[in-house]
Amino acid sequence: MSASRSAAALTAAVVALTVALAQPAFAATTITRADLQGTSVRIEGSGSSPNAPLTVNGGVLTGQADANGAFRIQSNSFAQPADCVVTV
Repeated sequence: MSASRSAAALTAAVVALTVALAQPAFAATTITRADLQGTSVRIEGSGSSPNAPLTVNGGVLTGQADANGAFRIQSNSFAQPADCVVTV
């Protein structure tokens, strides 16, 4: 096998191994529960970055994901907005 063929085979093997071992750069965030009734709000889910900060409507309500990326934000004194934006 010539040097150029060996180099090409090695390059192909490295590329294949890199692709096989590559981890996705993103994870799916899933909301498993979202309730808003009167002044009570509860938002639960998973897939956040570990210990990531969470905000509702720009910081009106805040929380933090756990070490596994699961989260839960709950309040009984939440002013119901026209729309609700959660940042995970």
